[in-house]
Amino acid sequence: MGVTTTVRDALLTIPAGLLNPLIESYEAVLTGVPSHDWQKVDLNAGNLCETTYTILRGHMDGHYAPSPQKPDNFPEACRELENFPSTFPPSVRIQIPRVLVAVYEMHSNRGIGRVGGDVKPYAMDGEFLLRAVQWIVAELVRIFHHVCVAEAQEIVETVSEKQLPVIW
Repeated sequence: MGVTTTVRDALLTIPAGLLNPLIESYEAVLTGVPSHDWQKVDLNAGNLCETTYTILRGHMDGHYAPSPQKPDNFPEACRELENFPSTFPPSVRIQIPRVLVAVYEMHSNRGIGRVGGDVKPYAMDGEFLLRAVQWIVAELVRIFHHVCVAEAQEIVETVSEKQLPVIW
């Protein structure tokens, strides 16, 4: 399936100050996994979380920050999104923020790329981060796309495809 419209193209309704860091972090995660650069995956998954939070918050507040923001208490800030009116879909208020918390906790507290511990969970953690980041980006395309539905569907399916290490 050849996608002619990119994730960036589909999300052009998001201000460039947020879209560019989102795409940069997403692409860095994608390139970090096959090369086993777990620190790159970890760092960029965390950056993607902060950017996605800023996008969701701006969408619901009605005004976007000019660049990604890091809340003092990331899990609590994500939980606060649940309090926005139900006129915003559950994916924006609840589902994406809960996945962001899981990814951010992994990024902040799991120890990818840090010393210590006998069994290194880097590969399994990296795979989790990859799939979670893919889901977040696909969900952003599903919700915020400004391309036709067929193009958005194609992008979501492509972003969601499982990539096999043999092919990588």
